[in-house]
Amino acid sequence: MNSILTFVNNTFGYISKRLNLTYNEVNIITYYGFMPLAYSILLDSIFGVHFIVPIFIIAALFFVVPFNKFSERSDKLFNLSVKFLEQFGKLGISYIQASVVICVIVPLFF
Repeated sequence: MNSILTFVNNTFGYISKRLNLTYNEVNIITYYGFMPLAYSILLDSIFGVHFIVPIFIIAALFFVVPFNKFSERSDKLFNLSVKFLEQFGKLGISYIQASVVICVIVPLFF
């Protein structure tokens, strides 16, 4: 599990350097932007509707529009995500295990 998390961290680090973003910004864009957008597209396709993606995009714009505070918001959201993953410790699951399962394995199956 450590090697999977290390790979993801290194990939996000590389992307953040290339795009001149912070690690937290890349993380939030990926897990709260791209992945939900992909699920929205999938749901629109499955149900034959075309309103889920526009609703998601409009909602996302409210988060991104004041772009000068995007980094600050990303840090706060990232820290909340870390706290969420740390809660799995109560079930005997480490932060690393929770991160890999919830952020890597689960999305691969959906």
